Amino acid sequence: MENCDPLLNRISLAILSLLLLTASTPNDEIDELVTAGVVPPAARQGEHRLNPANPAEPVLILPDLRTLPPVDLQLQLFPGSGIRRLRFANTIWNSGPGDLDVHATAFALPNTVRVRQYIPTMEGDPILQEAGIFDFHEAHGHWHWEGFGLYEVLSVAETGRLGDIVAASDKIGYCLIDVDPHPDLDEEQVSDPFYTSCAWRRQGISSGWTDTYEAHIGGQYVDISDLPDGLYALRSTVDPDNIIIEFDETNNSSLVYFYLYGDNLIVMGARYVQPLPPPGHEE
Repeated sequence: MENCDPLLNRISLAILSLLLLTASTPNDEIDELVTAGVVPPAARQGEHRLNPANPAEPVLILPDLRTLPPVDLQLQLFPGSGIRRLRFANTIWNSGPGDLDVHATAFALPNTVRVRQYIPTMEGDPILQEAGIFDFHEAHGHWHWEGFGLYEVLSVAETGRLGDIVAASDKIGYCLIDVDPHPDLDEEQVSDPFYTSCAWRRQGISSGWTDTYEAHIGGQYVDISDLPDGLYALRSTVDPDNIIIEFDETNNSSLVYFYLYGDNLIVMGARYVQPLPPPGHEE
């Protein structure tokens, strides 16, 4: 726990700076700040406590996890087997004022440790909240926070309306580290990377930083062997069971549209645009 005080001081300074920056922020500038990666207090709905009905409880400095639209979509084929996998890179962004900071303690089960989320408060005394387990991932050779992500493929109507879930992954474990700052943030808006190890005692994602799993990494796919040709959406969701306490639980998903025909894939982008017929399918 000796490393916690410097982290708390760093977060507190960031919050104070943010308060000074946004104390006079006009409403018409709030959207610009949010899209730039800063979530000003003026844009928030009240203060965050474990028990909102009790004003005596401390105000929490929370992370805010968001999934960026998946990129680097590719079709992985296994000739003669009929198996088709949709592979992709997935990035989680912590857009909140607080770090996602998880600490682990030894557990009775082999290759498993108990995890608690460390949450700083405006009053100074941190809160530790139960947050599941880390498992040792044999294929990756390091520790994962279990159930951190979920990948789903949905059908899409010609109007752009999302339909049923037609394929999905199991819940995906992640090693939580600072990989890159969010691309819209300047260097002075983010701290140096703090979480750089997949060791079991402590992992996390700093405020303003992202954690990316590239398309070639094990588990980064959805099996779409049974899908017919058509328009689909790939949806990625972080913390699908809402185990992590964060600023906003409604912004954890993002999606990208793609068109599947035979053994070919056309990526349509993160916004719905009515697709043209693929080659050979013109009317």
